[in-house]
Amino acid sequence: MSIVASGVFAVVIDKERASGDPFERAWTYLLQRLRIRSTADQRPIMIVHDDGEADRVRTITRAFRRHSFAPNGRSVSAPLLVEDPIPRNSAHSYFVQAADLAAYAAFRRIQPPNRRNGSVCSEEMWNVLEPKWLTEVQARGDGLVLYPR
Repeated sequence: MSIVASGVFAVVIDKERASGDPFERAWTYLLQRLRIRSTADQRPIMIVHDDGEADRVRTITRAFRRHSFAPNGRSVSAPLLVEDPIPRNSAHSYFVQAADLAAYAAFRRIQPPNRRNGSVCSEEMWNVLEPKWLTEVQARGDGLVLYPR
């Protein structure tokens, strides 16, 4: 039996500079990186996400499962993406709460807090997760996927 430890990466979208729908772009980038990870490990993916945009997430995921593109423009499928995404109320899921904290820490790593916007954690919080960064999903080496670059 083999056990694969969890890892962490984040997609950070600069909404002011990004083109298109930031929500759709973030989910597409996330799904692309999950496909890379699952293909390498030959392990299926099940997505559990924060409730609130369940219909949009399901639509994006179903479209991605049918037809998507690799970074080189080649058409690829996502056969290891099983079932539709599962929405969970974060108040009822420690897993979703941990993912929310990691996402916020990634955001603060890119955009440090200032007096106006306050913060739940410092820009150094993302570094605490360094032993679990999934660096194979991007070229930066810190587990962060940024758009636009």
